[in-house]
Amino acid sequence: MKLPCCSSGRSVYVFTSLAIVAFCVASLVQPSAQAPKPVVPSRMSREYLAPPPTLREMSLAADAVVRARVVGSQPADRQNGQRIQTAYQFKISDILHNYGDPIGDERNPLRVLRFGGDRERGGKIVRAYESRFPQFAVGSEFILFLHWNEHEQLWEIMWGPAGLIELTNGRGKAWSKVGPASAANGRDANELIESIKLLRSSAREVK
Repeated sequence: MKLPCCSSGRSVYVFTSLAIVAFCVASLVQPSAQAPKPVVPSRMSREYLAPPPTLREMSLAADAVVRARVVGSQPADRQNGQRIQTAYQFKISDILHNYGDPIGDERNPLRVLRFGGDRERGGKIVRAYESRFPQFAVGSEFILFLHWNEHEQLWEIMWGPAGLIELTNGRGKAWSKVGPASAANGRDANELIESIKLLRSSAREVK
């Protein structure tokens, strides 16, 4: 049996073919995905004082000692952006020592100033960093020995990488081989925190 010729069917076929051709041409003229901008490392130099010889003296010297987790960051640059700085936000889980400065709460997270960070500069990303003092990763947890910077109105880590202890997998991990915090390597995190809390009463008396 012969099928009747349908002119409308030919019209649909022609229209469909033209649509495919138009789509292919449009795909060719679409701009390709933008290539990632190159990252240019820029090392920043900063000197830190050596920490005191004992954990007790570190607690005495610090304005606050806290256990906290990184939850975010924002630029805090100076000198019209020439000095790259980053203010990290921390959620405090335990205040081990505090001598009256505004340490932070649920609505106002602890803000800690660090040199360095990533900034877009024209066609590149400038990655400013301190040698031997990596930037913080969101989710990382630390014990921080802090100093209140009145000029910046932000907290800073005393003694640089020697003034913190990372807590990972329930254990302490020092970021520096210098100072008493280096003895925290491998120690149980809760035991380490309790040992610092025991210094609280004597530290306050001396303060």
